[in-house]
Amino acid sequence: MKTLVIAVTIAAVLALAAPAPTRAGKQSPAAPGAPAGAGVRPYGPCALRTLSRDVSEGARTPRGFAPSSGRVRAITFFIDFPDAPARISPRKRYAEFFPAVADYFRASSYGRLDYRSTPVPRWIRMSRPYRSYGITRGTTFDPARNDGYHAIAREILDAVDEDVDFRRYDLINVLAAPNAGPPATRDVRSVTFAGAPTGLETDDGVDIQNVSFIWSRQTGDSPFRVLNHENAHSFGLPDLYYGGRARAGHTPVGHWDLMDEDWGPSNDFMAWHKWKLGWLGPGQVHCLARPGTRP
Repeated sequence: MKTLVIAVTIAAVLALAAPAPTRAGKQSPAAPGAPAGAGVRPYGPCALRTLSRDVSEGARTPRGFAPSSGRVRAITFFIDFPDAPARISPRKRYAEFFPAVADYFRASSYGRLDYRSTPVPRWIRMSRPYRSYGITRGTTFDPARNDGYHAIAREILDAVDEDVDFRRYDLINVLAAPNAGPPATRDVRSVTFAGAPTGLETDDGVDIQNVSFIWSRQTGDSPFRVLNHENAHSFGLPDLYYGGRARAGHTPVGHWDLMDEDWGPSNDFMAWHKWKLGWLGPGQVHCLARPGTRP
C-alpha cells in the first residue's frame, strides 16, 4: 500500500507541475472556458480503493454527492437571528463570495466545472436567539433534536419552500450574518452535511443534503475560499487537517491543498483531488504502478 500511495503522489505532482503533452503534441490542461466535463476520473492500478460511503480519498465517489464537473447549480440563502441581526444587506454578504467562488472553481478545474449560484436575496430571520440553537464546532444535523442544524434548516425550509423548486439545484449554501457567533479567528464553525439525506424533505420531494453553512468571516486575502472548501465536501473530498487539539501547528498538507488550509496564501487543489473530481485530461495523468525511476 505504501508503494501505491507514493506512486500516486509522484504522478499527481507531475501532472500538477508540468502538464504532459497529448498525442497531438498539444499541452493540457485546457484553458478556462474549455468544454465542461472533458476530464477523466481515476481508474487503473493507481486508483485508490473507496472504503466507505462518506467523504474519502477513494477514487470512486459514492452516489448522493453533488456532481463535480459540468454545470453545477447552487442555491444560496441568508440567515440572521433576533440577537444578531444582519448589519449589511444580503447582496453585500453575497458579494463576499460571488463571483469569486465560481471563478475559483472555473480556474482550478480548467473550465470543467461551471458553477452557478442563485441567491435568494433576503435575510431569513430565525425564530430564536443564536445561542439557543447550540451551534458549536461539531454540532450535528439530528432530526430528533429541536436545536442544531436540523432546527435551522427546518426554519429556512418553512420560509422558502413555496417559492423555491429544489429539484433545480445540486447544492445548498447558507450564509449566516457575519456577526452571529464568534469570529473565525477564535472558532471556525462552518460545516457541510454531504452525501446522505439529513432527514428533511422539501415539498417537491427533494431530500435536503449537500448543504453548507458558512459562519463569520475568514481572514486573509481570499476569505471566500471557505465556501470552496465546504462545497468540495459536497463533491466528496475529505478534510486533510487533524481534528481536535492536534489541529494547531500540525497540518499535513498546509496551503498545498484547499482541504487543509483554505485561508492565507492563494492555493489550489492537489492533482490527486483534481483527478478524483474529473478535472484533469487523459494526457495529464501517468500512473506509476511500480517503484522505480523515470527521466
